[in-house]
This record gives sequence, C-alpha cells and structure tokens, in this order.
Amino acid sequence: MKISSLAPTLLFLLFVDAHSHGHHGPHYHKDDHEHEHGLRRFLPRSNPNAPNFHAAGKDWKDRKAFIDSGSRCHYREPDAHTKEETNKKLALRKKKNIKARNERSHSGGLRGLQEQGPYIIDVYFHIIHKQSGEGNVSDEVVWKQMTILNQGFSGESTEYGQCGGVGLPMTDTNIRFNLKQITRTANDAWYNLDVQANENAVKGNLRQGDCSDLNIYTGKTTYLGWATFPGGCAVYQSDDGVVLLTSSLPDQGSGTYDQGDTATHEVGHWLGLYHTFQGGCGGNGDQVDDTPSEETPAYGCPTNQDTCSSPGADPVHNFMDYTDDCCMFRFSPGQIERMELMGQEYRGFLSSPPPPPTPPTSAPTPSPVDIPPPPTPCNGIDVTLDLTTDNYGEETSWNVVDNDGIVHYSRNELYYGDAQNYIESMCLTGPGPFTFTIFDSYDDGICCGYGNGNYKLSLDGIVVHEGGNFGSQDSYTISVESPNQYWAICGRSGRCTETDDIFSANVRHEVRCCSDTLIEGWVKRNGCNVWAESQFGVDGTCYHEKNHNEASSICSSFGGRLCTKSELGDSCTRGTGCSHDSDLIWSSTIQEGYVVCGRGTDISLTQCSEGSTELAPVDSLHEVRCCSDVALSGWTKNGGCSVWGQSKFGADGLCYALKTFNEAHMICQQHQGRLCTVAELEDSCTRWTGCNHDSDMVWSSELDVVVRI
Repeated sequence: MKISSLAPTLLFLLFVDAHSHGHHGPHYHKDDHEHEHGLRRFLPRSNPNAPNFHAAGKDWKDRKAFIDSGSRCHYREPDAHTKEETNKKLALRKKKNIKARNERSHSGGLRGLQEQGPYIIDVYFHIIHKQSGEGNVSDEVVWKQMTILNQGFSGESTEYGQCGGVGLPMTDTNIRFNLKQITRTANDAWYNLDVQANENAVKGNLRQGDCSDLNIYTGKTTYLGWATFPGGCAVYQSDDGVVLLTSSLPDQGSGTYDQGDTATHEVGHWLGLYHTFQGGCGGNGDQVDDTPSEETPAYGCPTNQDTCSSPGADPVHNFMDYTDDCCMFRFSPGQIERMELMGQEYRGFLSSPPPPPTPPTSAPTPSPVDIPPPPTPCNGIDVTLDLTTDNYGEETSWNVVDNDGIVHYSRNELYYGDAQNYIESMCLTGPGPFTFTIFDSYDDGICCGYGNGNYKLSLDGIVVHEGGNFGSQDSYTISVESPNQYWAICGRSGRCTETDDIFSANVRHEVRCCSDTLIEGWVKRNGCNVWAESQFGVDGTCYHEKNHNEASSICSSFGGRLCTKSELGDSCTRGTGCSHDSDLIWSSTIQEGYVVCGRGTDISLTQCSEGSTELAPVDSLHEVRCCSDVALSGWTKNGGCSVWGQSKFGADGLCYALKTFNEAHMICQQHQGRLCTVAELEDSCTRWTGCNHDSDMVWSSELDVVVRI
C-alpha cells in the first residue's frame, strides 16, 4: 500500500501594502514601497557632495541631504509572519534540492538538468519612446545591455572594468538570460512611466509570457528603475517585470549609472533579493547570511567602509547596494542560493542546458560594426513533454538518451510536485535515434490509482506518444531527421570550385542579400528586378561562413532578405564584393520533395488538378497518407500492392490535411507507419483509404536531391 506523507502547505511570497493607493491587485506605489517594489532612485552622478544635487524632481543641498530626507527609499517591510512562512518554504525547497542531489550521487552519477546547465530566463524587452524618437534606443544597445546582464550573472567582468575592488571574487549565479523579443511602442503619454496609469497601461498591453519570463520596460522616470518581487506574480501577473530609465542603459547618459548595472540590480529584486542595507545593522535584514550588515546605502565607491560593528566591511561591491555601476560587480553565494530557491518557487526555474536563444523580432538598425547575429533556433527536432503528475509527483522522473547511453535531457525524482502540469521543451539534433523513458519509482505509473496523471510527447508540435498507466517505466524511440535543407549557389556561374547543391542548414556558406526595394548603396545588376549587396554598414563588412539561420538574420538586420536560387543563378549579386563571386552563397530556396495524387497515376482515375506527381517545397502544405510494411488494424492492402495504406487514424478516424513534409513524416511515425514511396502512391496503394485525399496531392517519402551535410 502506498503510504501518504504530510506535505507542508505552500504559501507564496506576496508583499502586499495594506494601503494600495487604489491600484488593482497587489501593485505597489513607487514612492511608498521601495522594499516591496525594488526601487532604485535616479541619482545623477557628479561629485557626491556637490551642491544643488537634483533628484526626485527637486534640488538638494547634496546627495547626503537627499538620502537623509527619506525620499530615495520609503517602504514598509513584510510582516514577521510572512517572512517566517517564506523562509520555511525556501528551507523546504533547499532540503529537497539536497536530497535530489544525493539521490543522483547514489544512483551512479546520472545527472539531472540542474547540474547540466544554467537556468535560462526568456526576456521580452519593451522600448517605450516618444513620437519624436526620444528614448528609441537601437537594438545594439539592447543587445549590449543583455550582454552586461549575462556577464553580471555569470561572474564575468564587463568592458567598463571595475573601480575600487579589482581582484575581489566574482561568482557565477548559474542564471542566464535569453533575449526573446524586442518591441517598440511610440506613445508620448506612456513614455512617462512615473504616472501610475501609464505604467499600468504599458504592462497591461505589452507584457508577454508567464511568471518565468522577464519583461523589461524602458522609458522616462525619476528613478533609475524598479522591479516587482516574485511572489506577487501569480496573483497579479500583468504587473510583473522590471522598469528601467532609458538613460540607465549602457552609454545612454546617466553619468556613472549608465554602464548597464541598473538592470542587474533590478533583476536581482525580480528574483527575490533585498538591498544589502535592508534592516541596517540590526540583523539579517536581507535574509542572506553572508552579506555583512550595512547601516545605510552606500553611494559613489567607498571601499573599506564599515558602518556596523558586526564582522565584515560594507558590501559596497554588491549589485544590491546603491554604489556606482563600476563599483558593483558581484553577488554573494548566499544571494545566489536565494535567487535559485525563489526562482524554483515562483519563477518556474527549470534547470536545463541552454536552449538556442531566438533572435529579437524587430529589425535591428544597421550598424557600422560587424555585430554577430543572435544565436539560432533549434536546427533539429523540437521535443515537448506535456506532463501532469499524479498525487505522488516526487516519484516521477524521465530522461532522453542516445544510442551511446549519453543523457541529453532529464528530470530526477523529487523534482515534480503533486498533481501539477509541467511543460518541458527540448531540442534534439545530430545522429539519432534517441530514447525517451519516463519512470515511476513506486512501479505504479502516474495513472490511475493515485490520481489521473498523464503525459504527451510531441515532436515539432505533433503528439507522437502518450500514456500514464504503466508500471515502472514507459519508453518511446525518437528518430531525428536532418534540419531543413537549402540551396547554395555560386556567386557567379562557372567561378566556383564547388557545384550548386542542397545543404543542411547547419553547413556554413557566404552571405549575400537581396531586396525588392531600393536600399541606399545596394545595386541592381544584370537585368534583375532586385537590389543586391555583399558589403554592409559604413565599413563595408563582409560576412563569411555563416549557417543558414545566421545568414537569414544578417540579411533581415540590414532590411533585406536572402536571395532566391534563381536570383543567384541569374547573377543578380555578381560583382557586389567580398570576393564572393567564387563562393557558394546561401539562398532562401528550400529543398523540394515529391507529392503524388492520392488516387495514383492511372489516367482514368486521376482527379488532382495539380497533376499526378510534382515537386513541392518541403515547407509547403499537403495532405498525409501513410504506408506500413506489416498489417496494422484497420489499414488497407490494395490489390497488387505489398504495403498497407491508411488516411484515417485513431479511434476517431482523424484526417491530416495541410502539413509540411516533416509534419507528415512525424504523423506517420506516430501511427506506427511511414510515408509512402512515390511508386506506392502512383500504384494507388492508398486509394480509397478516406479523408477525400484521392483528389489531393499527398506527401511521399522521397526528396529531390541527396543533402550534403
């Protein structure tokens, strides 16, 4: 009999002001809740004690007068009960993590994701600016900010260097940030983010993702920035995120506060850190044991300052103090552990090897320097596990291993909660096959004696396997097809040592771009109706040896696109520079595969308007019929054929229409079949199997050219 154990009630950390100033939900006013909303005042930097110091909309005698006034930070701490319950919850999480690591060690070293790679946080970066363009910083500034943010969290020095503490230890937090998208909004009213209604409108209209996703908003404020704490997101998700003064971004004019560390400071709040001076000298105010007590916030870079009698000098080099950007460059190990625990409780932290980040969706401003394009998306199979645990989630684990037994992805026991849904995303590339196996340590599966757990495994969005009612384990073999393939064409016909051919998107070739409209400096050649270029920006940068996705991103960043196979073959880019006339150039033309009329090629029977057998791009949409070399229940073997065919699948007789080649391949694999050959389709081996596909063009298993990888 399975013995139930007592599980502590989980309380989320929610910092709520009893006087909410009329906001909807637990939203905190910037002037009243520095601690709860993670505020950092905008302090224009000059001499720390210079007269006529201006901040918060007025002049002060000096910076000290401003700090002493209380206008910089005025907040109410969470009550003692809330702190106590939060600390209990984090202590339980810590104990669970330790137990999981011990289990991995005792089981022979099979490592879970937590020890394989960093936590990856997707970032949506929202630039709010005026119609005049004020505040509309370039994509390069955003990418530089992301670099500095990742350097801060990885324990690396930035290009700006340090002041007052060179040689002090810098620690990797094991947290990384992936720029998912940049949005731009021209709205003169919204640009003023000091107005609460504007902030509400900006966040309510622009926020993306869930509590695990970081949304950053830039605009005009009297603060350097502010952030929400993790616990409130589940209740008031639209408010969640970080707000930054535009000029606090790298090199944007906030004096010694424009080296990008304001973002690092505010993201620290977003992950649950307090200021280092929280509570003054009176104890463990920031809830972290290894940050020395600090009576008041530091400013400038007062090295060796020690304002409390307890051991340790003030942590002026900590990101969570108020010192200059060059002075702050580290998190303490205790802060790192707290961010991890808070992230697991409130931010959906899933430790995983870094997924290939996707580029931002806005078109970057052309730059005179050779800025590497963002990392590319998955060049293989996108695998998704949709898992709902039973009442004993801690018993569930899984892994994905290759033929050599190497674990590519995994979750270990004690990771999952009870009766909860989880979405796990993976990218499988390279030689397969891979085997997915789900385990239950109590040998009773995840359904149906102790809850209704289940799981679905999807490949490129198509469910290929599902279950839940198993004993100790259930497995599924995943075969990995090559990524999409594209033509690479000689820059000038007859000049290349290699012949035009189709290549895997992972192969590296040269970059030339085309445009359907005139772009300054681009040329129209050889009677073509497109403009072309090989040298980009004011320095005439050439791009060599890029994979297909990188090449496509480069062309997009300069307002163009990859040229088609025919445009390159017609010498539309000939003579545009970089010595690419004798190189193979990536085209936008994808590989083609054969589609065949569902009824076959018998002239008396063919009903397809497109013809009988045609070539079609593998990303075009056609119908799906499948073949099997063995008899399957409900499948049909037509006369003269050696295979069984089917168009309607599952108990509900599901039909599949308008699918790409890869999707069609996965569908047939899901139903224990395969795509039919051209000959099998032409011989009418799937005729009359349903879904009205006799008059449709159906995907075959055959492609037009062998791919070079």
